[in-house]
Amino acid sequence: MSEYKQFDEDFAYDNFSGGYAKHVSAMTGEKLHSKADIAWELAYRDYRIEQLERDLAELKAQPSTREVIEDVIVGARNYIKGVGSPEHLNYLQEHEYALRKYAQSLGGRG
Repeated sequence: MSEYKQFDEDFAYDNFSGGYAKHVSAMTGEKLHSKADIAWELAYRDYRIEQLERDLAELKAQPSTREVIEDVIVGARNYIKGVGSPEHLNYLQEHEYALRKYAQSLGGRG
């Protein structure tokens, strides 16, 4: 069954009609008149959508800038506590506030 047919007619018209007119115009302009031509175009678009979805999933799997900054702060604090002097710890604490503030300004994904 066609996917658009799962929606009622009013919903489809309100939400898809602009896209429908755009695609009819594009198919006419690109001389996509036969079912085979349209099928090839749709197959290519499906391929591109799958590529973009994979790319998006990879990006989402990467740590955000905020997470990296938090890891750096924790790692630096642990390093300084184990090896550094009190001056090093004070220096980190002064800059930690600025780094955390910056990380918060980046929001969720940063």
